[in-house]
Amino acid sequence: MTTAGGTTGAVAFTVTGTTDTISPTPGNSGTLTSAGVSATALTLNWTKASDNVSAQSALQYEVRRSTSNNISTVANAEANGIVAKPYTTDIASANVTGLTSSTSYYFTVIVKDAAGNKAVYGVANATTQTMSDLSPPTVTIVVPYDGDIVKGPAVSIFASATDDVAVRSVWFTLDGAPLGATLTSPPYTITWNTTLVPDGPHTLAANAEDTFGRRATPHSIDLRVGNLTTTYAIPAGGGQSFTVNGSSDPESSVAHARIVGDTNSPTGVAIIDYQTGGTGTPALAAEAENNSVLLSQAGAAAIVETRSGMFHVDIGPTINTGVAIANESSSLATINYSLTDAQGTTVKQGTLALSASKQVSGFLNAPPYNAPMGFTGTFSFTSDVPIAVIATRNFTNERNEFLFSTQPVATTVPTVDPLLPMFADGGGWKTRIILTNESSSPMAGNLEFFGQGSPTAAATPLTLTVNGQTGVIFPYSIPPHSMARLDTQGLTSDATTSGSVRITSTVLNPLGTNSPNAFAILSYKTNNVTVTESSVFAVPTGSNFQMFVEAVAGKEKITSGIAVANASATETSVLLELTKLDGTSAGDPQTFSLAGKGQISKFIDEFFPTLPGNFRGILRITSTAPIGVVDLRGRYNSRDEFLVTTMPPVNQSVPVGGAIVFPHLVSGGGYTSQIILFGQPAGSAVGGLSFTSTNGTRIEGAAPTTP
Repeated sequence: MTTAGGTTGAVAFTVTGTTDTISPTPGNSGTLTSAGVSATALTLNWTKASDNVSAQSALQYEVRRSTSNNISTVANAEANGIVAKPYTTDIASANVTGLTSSTSYYFTVIVKDAAGNKAVYGVANATTQTMSDLSPPTVTIVVPYDGDIVKGPAVSIFASATDDVAVRSVWFTLDGAPLGATLTSPPYTITWNTTLVPDGPHTLAANAEDTFGRRATPHSIDLRVGNLTTTYAIPAGGGQSFTVNGSSDPESSVAHARIVGDTNSPTGVAIIDYQTGGTGTPALAAEAENNSVLLSQAGAAAIVETRSGMFHVDIGPTINTGVAIANESSSLATINYSLTDAQGTTVKQGTLALSASKQVSGFLNAPPYNAPMGFTGTFSFTSDVPIAVIATRNFTNERNEFLFSTQPVATTVPTVDPLLPMFADGGGWKTRIILTNESSSPMAGNLEFFGQGSPTAAATPLTLTVNGQTGVIFPYSIPPHSMARLDTQGLTSDATTSGSVRITSTVLNPLGTNSPNAFAILSYKTNNVTVTESSVFAVPTGSNFQMFVEAVAGKEKITSGIAVANASATETSVLLELTKLDGTSAGDPQTFSLAGKGQISKFIDEFFPTLPGNFRGILRITSTAPIGVVDLRGRYNSRDEFLVTTMPPVNQSVPVGGAIVFPHLVSGGGYTSQIILFGQPAGSAVGGLSFTSTNGTRIEGAAPTTP
């Protein structure tokens, strides 16, 4: 700059800085208010503060709380108060959580500027709500899972429990009685010795209580203790075979079994064989190898429990109907039943009480049912708990030998007309068609017998003699809850005519379900002796089936025969895929075309000519249109007589719901029972077979059969 003397020079200025020592000013005179007070939380609200230096948006706020009114200054708040929310920039409210119910709290807010100067808002007092506004705790059993089968002395049980305040205790019960110690802190787990309780169904429950004495809704699951359970492990696409214990015993014993598994639970069939020493009396085990004669065999599918059903009854000098009922539940079953004759008249009604885990079996001409001699009709039943029911047809042949076969128990009224995939007439074969009406309205319609068709022509109706009338179309009429029977004459020639049976309904009932349930009884006579009878079930048509098949060489050769019927009037393509019991492929898939309404029946080794001499496995059949399928197990006995039994296929188009049970298994006294389980193509299955005697005692049931 220029001085008075005219010289120019530099002048240095020193600026002395000032220190900010003034605290912020709380807004609205420091008023602090509370809102939304609950048992454990509330919200504090205030007006933002201002400051002489720091911008309002730069100010920070901290919330402090105390259960005493001792936080009215910054120093007291920092000394006595608990931080409920740490310093946060530019806020005017805070949600405070973690409070105790029914408690008086004091709150304040400390505001701080950039220089660290602090000021305090006024004190707000609030009391949290009382217990009456709280929710009870919740508790869930995590392990084991509902429906599990458990066994052994050290089963782990684990539960989770939560509460909006605190869980005071968790405890478990088994069938309503305490199980293990009460737990006061997590993890909520105990170890259970299942060998101290009977095998069978049990209910496990978890309970919880919070610090205010409120209790959770107990969480219950159903388990089965299975220390006597036969375990299975089935690979994807495979199966496993078991022989029921006691087959070599001189006296027969009866049991029932339940499949217990995971979501991939398998299904299966049981094969029951009956042999004698050749004189009509049961063979002792020591005689079996040299003197026994296989007289009869029956295939019985594992069935889903039901609360109602109906089956055909036939009582006569050489014919009888048997029934077996298994109650796998933990409750008494009250079963009401009625016998209705072919004219629709109810001739007998009664009630049967069946205790939990027990089974009853017997013939319908005996107590408690007492069906009269000559009775032909139906047996209908209802139950207040799910039960498993199987019916048998029992025939004494011309040699006074006992033949038996299973017959279906209808549990629903079909909504589509049934298809019987197989009939045989002539060459010693006859077929009886049984139609049952489970509804409360009359049914009527027609039957037609179709031939097999050819690769170039659809199948056409056949001319047969049925119930003494020769024709192509055979009408039927069925009163409510009753049945109808149609018998083929049996052609006198040596040739056998075979094909499928189509049932067409013509009268609708008010419910819109007008189709009967149906099955066919195939009987074969040679040298004027009936040597075999078997039932063909009209299972729902579908496009995806699986079944157990065999091709066993030797003196008593066993071979499976497959019949496939096309339900539609147009040609369909059918794919056969065969796997071994270990789930691996047994050969290249086979494909064929099936004419409209056509049918094909062949032995398994005709479909797969390169099968080994002793094969047991699973056949899967898929199609491009709905089909009906039957699996027939043929076996030669030591008299070189050909015996046939139906092995009910599994229609994978029909979902399975409920427990799966084998309600009647017989071993000893000439009887042998084996069980074949097969799983799903997409996944393996692990679980068990739980066996129970007729009196409800859990038993060691079966041993794996060597493939």
